[in-house]
Amino acid sequence: MNYGLLKIKRSPATRWLWLLVLLSFCGSACGVRSSKSEAEEPEERSYVVGRFAFKRLEKVDNAVAKKEYVEAQGLLDELAENEELNPHERALMHQSRGQVLALQKKYAGAAESFAKCLEQDALSPESTANVQYNLGQMYMVTEQYGAAIAVMEQFLAGGREATHQIHQMLAGAHVQEGTFEKALPHAQALLDEEDPDTEASLQLMLAIRVQLKQYGEAITLLKTLVHRFPEKKSYWMQLSAAYAQNEQNDRALATLALAYKQGYLEEEGELMQLVHRYLGEGLPLKGATLLATEMKDKRIARSAKTLELLANAWMAARRVEEALAAMEAAAEVAKGGEVYLRLAQVYAQEELWVRAAQAASRAVSRGKLKDAGSAYLVLGMAHYQNGARSAAREAFAKARSHAKSQAAAQQWLDAMQKEQDSCPTGNEAACHLIPGHKKM
Repeated sequence: MNYGLLKIKRSPATRWLWLLVLLSFCGSACGVRSSKSEAEEPEERSYVVGRFAFKRLEKVDNAVAKKEYVEAQGLLDELAENEELNPHERALMHQSRGQVLALQKKYAGAAESFAKCLEQDALSPESTANVQYNLGQMYMVTEQYGAAIAVMEQFLAGGREATHQIHQMLAGAHVQEGTFEKALPHAQALLDEEDPDTEASLQLMLAIRVQLKQYGEAITLLKTLVHRFPEKKSYWMQLSAAYAQNEQNDRALATLALAYKQGYLEEEGELMQLVHRYLGEGLPLKGATLLATEMKDKRIARSAKTLELLANAWMAARRVEEALAAMEAAAEVAKGGEVYLRLAQVYAQEELWVRAAQAASRAVSRGKLKDAGSAYLVLGMAHYQNGARSAAREAFAKARSHAKSQAAAQQWLDAMQKEQDSCPTGNEAACHLIPGHKKM
C-alpha cells in the first residue's frame, strides 16, 4: 500500500523535518466499510458492519467529500451514541472521526481518535496498519515524538515495509528525542536509496553526525553539500566550523578564504570570522589588509573595537605607522579614555614622548578609566622625557594616590628628587640620572 504524505508547516525549531500528512479517506483505503471486502482478508475473525453503521459511515464519507465537516462530526456523534455497535463498527467510527479532525487540522483530536480506534483491536491487519501510520503522523505533527516512535515500531513489527517516508519520520522523531544513535540507521537508509544525495537527506544526516560529534563524517557530508550547492554560503561556513572543530585550522581558514574569493561572504560577522582566522593562523598582514579593505567598503563597521583590532593586526605585522594611525582613529571614536591610554602606552614603547604625553592627557580628560593611576604614570614619564619636570612631578604625585601605581610613582618621585639633589642649581634639565632614560 502506498502511504502518501502532505507537507505540514512546522515551527522554526523543527522546520527541517519532513512531517507529511495525507490520510486515505475513501473505500477500502480507510478500513473496509462492507462485510464483503473484509471477508476477503485472510483472517479467521470476521469484520461485520451492520446496516445502521454502514449507512452512517457512508453519509460521513459523502459529507467529507463535500467538506461539510460539521455535518460529518454530527453523524459520528450520533453513531457513537449507539451502544449496540460491535467493536469493529466502533473502531471504524473512531477512524472516521480521526480523519475528519485531521482534515480540519485538529491534529491532537485526530491522534486521540486514531488511538481509540487501535484500542478496539477490531480492524483487519491492513486497516490497522493504515491507522497506525496515520496515528504516527499525527503524533509527529503534535510533537509527541516518543509516541510516534512507539506506534511506528508497532507498524513495522507487523511486517510492513519501511518506506522513504517512514525512515524520514523515525529519523526525525529520534533526533527530536535526542536518541541520535537510533536515528542514524534511518538517516543512512535515506542516503542509500536510488537518489541518495538529496539536500534534505544530507542535512538530516549532517545534524545527526554533528550531535554525535562525528566531525570527520560531518566534513564529508558538508563537502558534498558545498559541491552540490556552492551558492549556499551556510554550507561553506559550516564546513569551516567543522574543520576547526576537528582541529584542522588550516583547512578552516582555506575554506573561508575560498568562499570570500567567490563573493559568498557579505555579512560583517562572516567577514570578521575570516579576519580572526587569519590572525589566529599567524597571518596578521592578510588579516589587517582584509579588515582595512572591508572597513573602507563599509561592510565592517568603523568602531573603536574594530579599529583597535586593526591596530593590533598592523602592529603584529610590524607595520607601526599603520598601527598607530588605526589606534588614533580608535581613540577618537571610543567612549572614555581607555583607548587613549593604550595609545599612550604604545607611544611610550616607541619612545614617541610628545605623542605619549598628548595621548595620556586625553585619556585623563576623557575619564572612565579602569586604572587612572596608569594614565598618570605614563603622563609623568612622558613629561619627564620631554623635560617638563614640574609637570612630571605633578603627574607622579597623582599616580601615587592610586593603589596599583603607587609604588612605581614613588620610585619616580624618589629618583627625581635624587637627581635634583645631584644637579647644579639652575641646570636641572642637563642632568639625567634616572636609570634607563636617555639624556635630553
